Amino acid sequence: MFSLLVIPVTFLTVAYFYKGKEMSDKKKIKAFFEITKVCVQHKGEIQYPVFLKQTEDDISTTFVYRLPLGVPSQLIQKLAQVLEEGLYKPVMISFQQRELFIRVFQQCIPEKWHWSSELLREKTWNVIMGRALDRMIYHDFEKTPHMCVSGMTRFGKTVFLKNVMTSLILQQPDHVKLYVIDLKEGLEFSPYRDLLQVEEVAENPMEAFDMLQRIRERMVEQVVRMKDSYF
Repeated sequence: MFSLLVIPVTFLTVAYFYKGKEMSDKKKIKAFFEITKVCVQHKGEIQYPVFLKQTEDDISTTFVYRLPLGVPSQLIQKLAQVLEEGLYKPVMISFQQRELFIRVFQQCIPEKWHWSSELLREKTWNVIMGRALDRMIYHDFEKTPHMCVSGMTRFGKTVFLKNVMTSLILQQPDHVKLYVIDLKEGLEFSPYRDLLQVEEVAENPMEAFDMLQRIRERMVEQVVRMKDSYF
């Protein structure tokens, strides 16, 4: 029988235990296993994860361990927060069968970064949304054509939508057609009006109503053509 050793309530104090001592991340992780009780006890012997290898890339270092038989996944999932607070670095944890992967990143996600043409994926509908610790995040409008953006005032919704529009226009200049409703009397999106890819910009509720009516008429015409093509 295996008996699990529970993480003590005071595990957060571990960050102060090693303050002032220069230790490698590998040694710190080993210490965290011991202090947070990520282990099992079998036949009177305490078994901790065993280090297997260490790999590095441009943004992170990954430590791979073999887990002792019997460590529950819930215990491993809680370990990420403990490691981040102790290492003072972003951490991602994953595990497959009995192998535990601890990826320690050199930097946090930046609060702000600049758009550039290098983010474009030409001739596709994949549009940059943001970035995570380990990758850029894209949205594929071909697979998921709908998107809802919400948030408080002055939290960047308009800037985000302008980035999406700009990316779509640059990536698919011959295929994208945009209908824009800008209820700020066109304050934000009226400069886009003269672009070839922008069909209309409605600046008030009445203009928006008329524009939606025209869109519906075109949709109905398209449906009729599709029906006729079935026969």
